[in-house]
Order: sequence, then structure tokens, then C-alpha cells
Amino acid sequence: MRTLWSDSFAWMLTVGAAVGLTLLAPTGLAVLGHLPAVATADLNQRPLSFPQDLPAERTLVFVTFMRGQSVDVDHWIQRMGLQENSAVAWMRLRVFDNDANEHRDTITHKMQATYETPDSRATVVPLFTDRETFANDLGLPSQKHMYAIVINREGHVLARAEGRFSKEKAAALLERLTPANDLAATDYFPANK
Repeated sequence: MRTLWSDSFAWMLTVGAAVGLTLLAPTGLAVLGHLPAVATADLNQRPLSFPQDLPAERTLVFVTFMRGQSVDVDHWIQRMGLQENSAVAWMRLRVFDNDANEHRDTITHKMQATYETPDSRATVVPLFTDRETFANDLGLPSQKHMYAIVINREGHVLARAEGRFSKEKAAALLERLTPANDLAATDYFPANK
């Protein structure tokens, strides 16, 4: 003989299971890391607040931690034709440790001498922060390589490749710039591929 209490309990269990499964269901959006909220400026001194001020809903961001890594970024930009292709929103994010903050003006002036035009300066953002924490937040395994990452305006890292350019890495990143491709099977390409 069933009681009102057992029927109510069964109903609550069913509703709880349905809510639990809804919360655990995959969204189709794989997140590899997160761009923390930071305030900075590009080399034109235009203030930026990340992640909401990224130039597009999905942006290809080249992250570097050391001077020599910019050569790899130049190669990526050239091989992907990004200077000529306005369909892809991209930027360079050069991360300096907090210790360099006292030399911020000198560093910024040197970078402005390298990137002379307003268009090129608009794509370069120096960031002075705790590099280790920043790399960890983005889900980057080390600072030894440059990274090409796809980030959305919520700050989610949707795909990343590290190190030198390859056609396979570039194709995978370009694929993730389109929301329809959120279930991509390949989201991370290490430097040795």
C-alpha cells in the first residue's frame, strides 16, 4: 500500500535527477582556461578591459612571455595572412611580470618604435601582471613558448596551439573562431606537432 509520503518522495527524487542531469549535460563548449579580468591599453594608449573589450566575439590572441617569441608570432601572422584578412579578429598580448611595471613607459616606447603605425599599434597590448598566475589562468602549461589561442568575450579559452606555425594548428584555430564548431575534437596543439 503506497502512501502520500512515498509518492511525494518519488516525485522529488525524479525532479532532482532531472535538474542534476540538466546541470551536468555537456554544453558543447570546451574551455581550456580563462582570461582573467584585467585593465590595460594597446600601444595607441586606448584603454582596454579584458575580456569584454576583445575586438570580436571570438578573437585569435597571440600570447608571448619573452622577447624572442615575437618571431614565431610574426611567422603565424604572415602564414595565416592576418594582415590582409580582416575577417579574423586578432591581437598580440605581450605579458610582462609585475617587476617590469616600474619600466612600463620605457618598455611601451620601445614597443611603439617597433610598431610604428596606428593600425599595427592597435593590435599590440602590453600587459604588466603576475605572469605565472596569468599563464595558469589561461591554462598555458609553460612560458617557454608563444601561444595562439581563441578567446571569447566571456574570457573562455576555446582552443590553443603553442610554438611554431603549422597548417594543421592554424586550421584548427580558425575552425574554433566559428561558434558552429564548438564540438571540435582538437582544441590543443603542443609545440612539437
